[in-house]
Amino acid sequence: IQAYSQALVQVDRIIATPYILKATLLSNRAACYLKAAKLQECQDDCSTALGLLDKENDTNLRAKILFRRAKSLFLQANMPHKRKEEDLQLAAKDCMNLLAFDPSNKDATQLLNAIRAQHVAETKNTHNT
Repeated sequence: IQAYSQALVQVDRIIATPYILKATLLSNRAACYLKAAKLQECQDDCSTALGLLDKENDTNLRAKILFRRAKSLFLQANMPHKRKEEDLQLAAKDCMNLLAFDPSNKDATQLLNAIRAQHVAETKNTHNT
């Protein structure tokens, strides 16, 4: 995480920073944050990277970033003390955005199925109480 943070500081010193480079560094740091269960940091880096990619058209990188953010939102949705009401919906939205341009992405399909199953289970529990 520290190495990617240092690289981002150095990249910001470049006058004409290539957006794709900064987005890639943010994506890689987000992956590290995800592994370290620093979910909010992961989401923040993913959101910043996606904002940079509006200027680029790298669907491979966009897919990685959307999946990482969706996974961190899904994990956060399963942590009662950190959960926000909209986490599952946002995770599903990221998966659907990813699958819109990469419909064969198995990881995103599996995650979306897990999100849907959890939503159904939570809806049943809400109606049964």
